[in-house]
Amino acid sequence: MIKKYTQLLIGICLLSLFACQKDFLDKKPNKALLIPQKLADFQALLDNITMNRVPDLQHIAADDCFVDDGGFSSLDIISQNAYIWSQDTYQNIPIISGWNTPYSQVFYCNIVLDGLEKIKDTETDKVGMGQIHASALFYRAFAFFNLLQVFAAPYGGGNENSLLGVPIRLSADVNEVVPRSNLKESYDLVVKDLERSIELFSTGGSAKSRPSKAAAQALLARVYLAMSNYKMSKQYASIVLASNEKLLDYNLLDSTSTRPLPNPLLAVNDEVIFYATILDLTFTGSSVVCIDSSLTASYGNGDLRKPMFFRKNGKYWSMKGNYSGARQYFNGLATDEMILIQAECLAREGAVEEAMANLNKLLVKRWKKNQFVPLTAINQKDALSKILAERRKELVCRGLRWSDLRRFNLINEDKITMKRNILNKEYQLLPNDKRYVFAIPNDAVILGGLIQNER
Repeated sequence: MIKKYTQLLIGICLLSLFACQKDFLDKKPNKALLIPQKLADFQALLDNITMNRVPDLQHIAADDCFVDDGGFSSLDIISQNAYIWSQDTYQNIPIISGWNTPYSQVFYCNIVLDGLEKIKDTETDKVGMGQIHASALFYRAFAFFNLLQVFAAPYGGGNENSLLGVPIRLSADVNEVVPRSNLKESYDLVVKDLERSIELFSTGGSAKSRPSKAAAQALLARVYLAMSNYKMSKQYASIVLASNEKLLDYNLLDSTSTRPLPNPLLAVNDEVIFYATILDLTFTGSSVVCIDSSLTASYGNGDLRKPMFFRKNGKYWSMKGNYSGARQYFNGLATDEMILIQAECLAREGAVEEAMANLNKLLVKRWKKNQFVPLTAINQKDALSKILAERRKELVCRGLRWSDLRRFNLINEDKITMKRNILNKEYQLLPNDKRYVFAIPNDAVILGGLIQNER
């Protein structure tokens, strides 16, 4: 049964998310198939693998990877346009996974939340209901946050009330037309959902593919970092680390293996808090995509991350190892990210020695035994420079670099200009360029009456 209504929900979500489709719904032979009735049905809906996928546009447009002319020609048209920051990314292609997938997740979550509200007085398993309620809130916040990183301006310029966020859909009613909220309202909803989910989650363990209290706390640390709220970001990262500071020791792994990092769904990886991967299209995981040369050159001789993460691809390097344990790129939540968030926030507060001590806890597990020399910093600026350099090396190809670039661009001394050279033409993306915000797909704009982003 769950398979049947999951397929129907996908169709409804993609075809009628922003339009009145009453006639389409009325044609369904058995509407009961669309409505989960039991906790097991709600859980099965949230266990759909779609819930653990994130957009790919922000990864393609960032500077972790590059392609040569031949590799560029082999990409699909949307990946090509995202890679060169084209103003017209989609060229009238109607189904854009970077938009539709998160809104499918939102739709599933709202189906669950609406359904739980209807059975709350009769359901006897209050703990199970609380877990599912918390999970739906987490997934909805995760989806909206990922949408905000791609389709809305970065947070932190002081004009969040006047900038547009994304449509915040809080009901499974597909007939409801929802305009774009402002940026502050959008982020406020993400924070509210996560705070409520933390209250509802039990402290028990969970499969890596399912969210947990620690996952909600870790996501709040990531969200607050994107908002440049370093106090709150540090607070939640510290809460996560207080309960689990375990790290993989790369000395105990085989860097010559095809997939040297364990798949957290099949083997033990205590660092992974929540499993999610970037959508796997022609760019992500492709053999034609190589890692930025200046980035690969920045790993020291004793740094085990280089042979663990990359393999030689001609004269360049390409990705082989990441925390998905597979070809797909990991975008979930993990302990190493929390340590880096904590270290950065401490450095921004001026706690230089403590920040570097936290960073060294991570690095000692990443270098060959007896070769690691703890890093020190002479001042706050030096500490931040070193921490952010390690953040980029540690979190390479996790889909986080785009958000980092956007927030760095709001800080004068950290502005970065990206360049591409393709088919004898140079492309540039200047700091705070309007193309740091992707256009909303045309069909969503037309059907939903949404205000389009300027590019």
